Amino acid sequence: MGFEVNPESEVSKENMPKERTPVNREDYVEVGVGDGCRCVDDRAGKGESDLANLAPQLPGGSEHVMDLILLASLKAGKSVTEDELFQMVEDVYKSGAAQKYGLKPGLHIDDEHGHISDPIELEKRDIGCGADSVRVEVLRKMGVEVEYDRGARIREARRRGWNVQILTGHHAGAEGEEQATAAVNHMVGKTLNTNSLLSPDRRASFNYDVWVVELLIPEMVNLMRNRGMGEAANLLERNGLSWGEEIFVHTLTELGQSGKTVAIQ
Repeated sequence: MGFEVNPESEVSKENMPKERTPVNREDYVEVGVGDGCRCVDDRAGKGESDLANLAPQLPGGSEHVMDLILLASLKAGKSVTEDELFQMVEDVYKSGAAQKYGLKPGLHIDDEHGHISDPIELEKRDIGCGADSVRVEVLRKMGVEVEYDRGARIREARRRGWNVQILTGHHAGAEGEEQATAAVNHMVGKTLNTNSLLSPDRRASFNYDVWVVELLIPEMVNLMRNRGMGEAANLLERNGLSWGEEIFVHTLTELGQSGKTVAIQ
């Protein structure tokens, strides 16, 4: 017995969901020398369109540098205060390696997905960074326990004059869409032009500029050794790159993303 197919029930090729083009090398631009390090977030900067100011992306921005130092210290059985971490990171950004690419410290907040426009309210806001909100859970997965008041580093970063970027819009996947790609960028001196992925035919992407970590690890290691943190420095020197990628993946999974990464080389 045969079937009769109702043409009206068939989905035409024109109406089928089209696969969105994922991130690729062409979406990357030379890093800028303007603002501080960005987060790996797939959202755009509020009111930003100038490619000349695009800084590299790390989980939580410069919090990532702080947490790599902290992770190595705790694994070596040595405590380090938040004030010490902030000072050490500022010293790292003053190094010749960081200055070569115009790197500056930075974190971010958001505008509650476009719902906050009052600049005074935004200036007081200390939430909106997913990496900041899940760092306790991420570090636990890395084998260390920390206590953290969500947003505390953002408040301190403002006090120190660090750049605090404002992100806007929704994450990919937040409204039933496909999840974002997770890219690990190895191209030295380049970062993702996030805006290039905001069109309907493109797939959004989180981006981790791992080359920045590779660049800064020797500076962090030297700084730690000069402070008598030799064992922690050795751990960071051996494991820093792998730790960095693990933190990136754990951050995404804690935020409900897949955590599956693609390498951009």
